[in-house]
Amino acid sequence: MTSISSATTTSKHDDRILPITRIVSAIIVPFLVLAFLILYFFPDESGQRFAWAIHPRIQAMYVGAGYLGGGYLFLRAIFGRSWHRVAPGFFPVTAFTISMLLLTILHWDRFDLQHFPFQLWLVLYIVTPILVPGSGLITDRSIPATSNQGYSRSNTIRWLMRALGAVLMVFAVLGFIFPSWLIKLWPWTLDPLSARAVSDGWRC
Repeated sequence: MTSISSATTTSKHDDRILPITRIVSAIIVPFLVLAFLILYFFPDESGQRFAWAIHPRIQAMYVGAGYLGGGYLFLRAIFGRSWHRVAPGFFPVTAFTISMLLLTILHWDRFDLQHFPFQLWLVLYIVTPILVPGSGLITDRSIPATSNQGYSRSNTIRWLMRALGAVLMVFAVLGFIFPSWLIKLWPWTLDPLSARAVSDGWRC
């Protein structure tokens, strides 16, 4: 009985979220919440309050809602107790941040370097592709492989999630490389920059 109790305690301890991950998450959350508030409640003012003017307004609100979802993930990383519950979100967020940095470079002519919201945007997407995976890897490496036992899902659910993820990844990659393809499919009007931003969102 004592050994079982000790093993359970050790497993819970090993599955902890490290302070570095909580700190990184706490730094990121305010930016995500701010982006959500601006784009969702003031979509017509995205040109003044956000990194660039997003049209139409429903697209601005759509992007804002995506930032809210990211904020929820990092809030769980701040206040949660178990790393395995938030770890799966760190890889797609890393892919998202890298893609957004690439998107910024590809559409550099659409941005104004003197515009303060864009300056925040640029710093955020230069730093987060390093901070997010870095903090995640540090936490992952601190957890023995045996401590993750008992957290696995059934094979059916695991394969369904993998299949869904694969489909979304295909759409995300195609939409990013060929934005005109996504523009034709999307229910409202998109420009190439917005189409690539939508594709990036699918990575999460």
